[in-house]
Amino acid sequence: MLETVQNAVPHPLHPNFSQYSQTMAQSRGAGEKEAQDCWKLMTRAERLLLFLLIISLLVVVTLSVFIIAFFLAEKPCDTPICIQASSKLLEAVDFEADPCVDFHEFLCGRYIPTCKNYKDEGALRKAELVSDPASDGDTPILAMVKKFYQACTNISAIEDDNEASLFSLISDLGGWPLLMGKEWNETGFNWQRFMTQVRPLGIKSDWLISLDYFDEDDTNLLLIRPPRLTSIPYRLKRDYYLEVIIYLADKMGTSSFSQPQLTQMIDFEERVHQIIDNSQHFLLQKGDYTKWTVETLMNEIWPENLLRKILNGLALGHAIFDNSTTVVVASENYLYELHKLLMGTSKRTQANYFMWKIVETFLPFSSDEIREIYGKYSEISDREDHCQEETNRRFHSAIEAEYVAKYKNNDVVVLLESITNLVFKSYNETDDVETNLVIEGPEGDHSGVTNIQYSSDKIIRMISDVQFHVENEFYKCLHKRTGDCSRENYYDESQDFEPHFDASENTFYLPYNLIYSDSFTWDQPNYINFARIGRTIADKIIEAQEDFNSTSKTGVELAYDAYLSWIQNKGMDKSLPALNYSVNQLFWIHSSSLQCSSEDDSSGFDEVTDSQYFKEDFNCQ
Repeated sequence: MLETVQNAVPHPLHPNFSQYSQTMAQSRGAGEKEAQDCWKLMTRAERLLLFLLIISLLVVVTLSVFIIAFFLAEKPCDTPICIQASSKLLEAVDFEADPCVDFHEFLCGRYIPTCKNYKDEGALRKAELVSDPASDGDTPILAMVKKFYQACTNISAIEDDNEASLFSLISDLGGWPLLMGKEWNETGFNWQRFMTQVRPLGIKSDWLISLDYFDEDDTNLLLIRPPRLTSIPYRLKRDYYLEVIIYLADKMGTSSFSQPQLTQMIDFEERVHQIIDNSQHFLLQKGDYTKWTVETLMNEIWPENLLRKILNGLALGHAIFDNSTTVVVASENYLYELHKLLMGTSKRTQANYFMWKIVETFLPFSSDEIREIYGKYSEISDREDHCQEETNRRFHSAIEAEYVAKYKNNDVVVLLESITNLVFKSYNETDDVETNLVIEGPEGDHSGVTNIQYSSDKIIRMISDVQFHVENEFYKCLHKRTGDCSRENYYDESQDFEPHFDASENTFYLPYNLIYSDSFTWDQPNYINFARIGRTIADKIIEAQEDFNSTSKTGVELAYDAYLSWIQNKGMDKSLPALNYSVNQLFWIHSSSLQCSSEDDSSGFDEVTDSQYFKEDFNCQ
């Protein structure tokens, strides 16, 4: 065995070692030649199979890389709110424009102003809140609102009523001279007393004068001003009035009416509009507001010396007027001209005008046949949309309060607090500070609206019931300090709060109406929330600290910094579908997208494009 091993591998000093090395070299040469001849030794079929095998391996490797990359890549957000946000941008953005050159053109180049019926997410939810069927879980206020809407949209009940509710109201007020002819007695008619007559019936009587508040040293004085009336062109008015009156006369079983009275009524209305327009122009030019005592106004301007009686008759005890009570007149000239017009107009014509204005109020709530006539001469929504608009107008505060109560949740508050504090920290350039957040606005029972017990399930009577309460609440707050007044809000929108930062309290006040809008939605990507409500918060903090501002950054840059801090702690948001933009770019896009509807404010765009952050994110040279 030892001999065999020694012969197999000679020691380098062995005499036979060089011969052994030559032999091994010859052996390696032969082996290499054999390997080089391997491809030539293959048949054509073997070569083809080898080629196909290599191609197959390349395809498998490529597909594997693609599949891995696809599944590991972050998919865009596909929730309904993200799809809606993407759709809005796709409709507005001009993708051929360079954002670095003209950001406004890029962002708004294809923007088309939305029609008046456009509803954001909040408006849609409020509409659903009103139109959803009544349920046992509804608050008394929400039940009241829904009952109004359902009566307004109940076509079968409206058609079955066949205008009977309207005719009953006309009868209660003494009838319509135009349709009664000589049967109507004008002896006892007085337009001022007529105002007090319709007040308990819930009829708004602002056809010749309108009553409002005038703030004098934080106290609500009575303001007497020209009414705000709308009108259709004179050339259409006669056809419109004639067609409606013929329809109503037929329904009432009246075979004829006085066309001369109709002409006189139209001419009177036109003259009223003329003196209103003249007085409004005078008000705009000179601000013609003057204070009077009731006694002086009666003696010098007011027709027929009935002012004190009329005001007390309208107030129904909710406010008291005596000779020394101060009132404010907007445009004395209007009262002079109105007095002259009334002195030269018959009581029959005055009564015809008042009855027409009452009838006109209820036409959009009437049968489809009369709505069709109305729609020929005046714009009107379809019944469902119209009822939504009218319900929202009459119960604005109640709907807002119910909406906030339903959709406000801990997630909303926590997210808003996070955004506010991150912006505040960005402003102060330190993490060692925090601010308080207060959300202002109605919630639940704090809407300022109490339940109304309707006197009927007919929509016309419901409208009157609501108006009666509206008028009561108006007079309750006369002669009282604004802060001491607990007026219920029906027609009037709830108090408009403005976002603001109180540095002395270290508190940011955010209005609920800004939260529940396009500016903020708790379940949308947060680059939108930071870009919009975050920017608003930052702007208001800078504004409040104007005298000792400690940052050179703009509001949008502070919001951007805050968003970067957010994603550093919470992770990256998903991008929007069908848009090839990073989340950073989407922040800048959404920071200004709501400004496309503004024609004169370009400062918001300049503030964005001047930012170095923007230039870096869009690779601007």
